[in-house]
Formats: sequence, C-alpha cells, structure tokens
Amino acid sequence: MLFLKSKQIFQSFLGLAPYSTKMHSLSSFYFSSTNEPRERKPIVINEKDLEWKQVRGSGPGGQATNKTSNCAVLLHKPTGIVVKAHDSRDFNTNKHYAIKRLKEKLDIMINGDLSKKAQEIEKRKKQKENRQRKSKKKYEALKNAQASNNQATETKESSES
Repeated sequence: MLFLKSKQIFQSFLGLAPYSTKMHSLSSFYFSSTNEPRERKPIVINEKDLEWKQVRGSGPGGQATNKTSNCAVLLHKPTGIVVKAHDSRDFNTNKHYAIKRLKEKLDIMINGDLSKKAQEIEKRKKQKENRQRKSKKKYEALKNAQASNNQATETKESSES
C-alpha cells in the first residue's frame, strides 16, 4: 500500500530483450514520484468492528489462572486480525492490553515505515550503529597507542645496545 501525496508517473516499455538470442519480449516499468513527506494516519477503531471473547487462560499461575475466564481475545472484523491478551488476572486490564496491541498492529499495517514501532526499530538501529562506530574508533585508537608504545620501546632498546 502506498500512501503518497504526490504526483506519480508510470511508464511501460515493451520491446525485444537485447541479451536474448531467442526473440523474447522485454517489458520494463518506470515509476517515479515526487518526494513529498508523508504523514502518519491516525488509527481509528470503531466498537462495531470489534468482537470480544472471554476465554480461559493458560500457562503459569496455577489454579486461579486456569479456572477463571480472564483471557481477552479480540477480533477486528474488517482486517481479520486476532489479538489475544492474558497479561493480568483481570479481564478489563487484559481488554486494555488487547486494544493496545491491535492499535499497534493496525498502525504497522496502515502507516508502514511511519508507524511508531518502525520508527522505534529504526532509532534502535541507529543507536546500535553509533555504539559500534564509537567502539571501533576507541579500539583503533587503543591499537595505535599500543603500536606507538611498542615502537618507542624498540627504539629505546636499540639505542641502549
């Protein structure tokens, strides 16, 4: 899905493939758009589009978790996304977590690279690259200092003999 506010040019060219000895046809496509900034679209969820189920939980927590129906399962009818939340013992709290997860999934689906999750991942990548670059620079400086220190001791030893 492209959500561009731009002028788009689409061209297609049909001809013969220059690299082929057999007469294969070649088709190439050209897509161009002006790089105007895109904006994040707000996520709006209608209550009519949601279907809730209250199911029994599972996992660690013993008898209280396995006997009570506090797990929230949320179905978003237009997209078919199913979200399950069983983070707490309270059903209403789990409903809150389920809606939060659904909004996150819809944000990724609608906004793509502009979603909050994608921006957070990109920020972490940049931080990791910066840390690696600083570490590499630090160890190169340390290596150079050791090399110059070794040269100084070698020249000192050669001058003493």
